[in-house]
Amino acid sequence: MDIQADRREQYRYTRNDKLFVQLLAHNEKADVSSVTTLCSSRDASIHGLKVEIETELSVDSQVDLWLAFEGLDEKFYLRGHVCWCYGMENNANLYQTGIELEDCYATDYDAWIKLLDSFSG
Repeated sequence: MDIQADRREQYRYTRNDKLFVQLLAHNEKADVSSVTTLCSSRDASIHGLKVEIETELSVDSQVDLWLAFEGLDEKFYLRGHVCWCYGMENNANLYQTGIELEDCYATDYDAWIKLLDSFSG
């Protein structure tokens, strides 16, 4: 797959926000079943995020996300799964990772959509 290909149909907002990612399922790449790590978002859309993270994540791994947008007091709890994960050419300790968000019970997915919709208006 071309890592530069734009697979999301929604507008991508360039971001640089801090978030915590918690793996929910076994991660073959890191050989862990539960890990929480701090990372940074690089872009966000209604249905997905691109993040930079120090842990290589297995494709299809399920993740919980705690995201705080810069300048907002509100934090968002979201759930998703890893669509792709590539090592960064200029930094061997970082991975760019695509996460597709899921509309799950007891998450802030609806509030997330409203927030991103407000950016376009």
